[in-house]
Amino acid sequence: MVYESASEFEKHMNRGDIVDYSPYLQNPSKYEDHLHSMAVNGVCIDELVALHDEDLTLEIIMNGYGQKYYEEWAKTGNQIIQFAMALMDCCPEILINSPYGDVRLEVAKQHPEYTSLVMDKVVNEKSEWYDLQQLFMTQKYPDPQLLKRFPI
Repeated sequence: MVYESASEFEKHMNRGDIVDYSPYLQNPSKYEDHLHSMAVNGVCIDELVALHDEDLTLEIIMNGYGQKYYEEWAKTGNQIIQFAMALMDCCPEILINSPYGDVRLEVAKQHPEYTSLVMDKVVNEKSEWYDLQQLFMTQKYPDPQLLKRFPI
């Protein structure tokens, strides 16, 4: 049985009544809300990933599912995907090398040991000073040597 209503779908999904999710996966535009409920609850993660939908990928990451895809997403994901991964503290050793400055800053906020790597990638100190200042403000014990690189 296919549940058209998202609320009915979620109720039956949570009760374990749904055996076949293929009707929802085969028509993602019609069942967008249903698919988001599936992602939030960790249902059919591989099939959801195969849809290559950014919003579903974000739901999967933010709910801690799909770990086997994290390394690939950390390397090839767009800025939004990588930032979500940084927020969730996934693959910091990969994301610290992200081409996106906000991703690297988020990694360093959670892993102060990466601060020098963030600073080494600064292109324009004046325009990035505010972000670096905010990074240092999040650190309980910022490295004095690194602070000296950007005098106040």
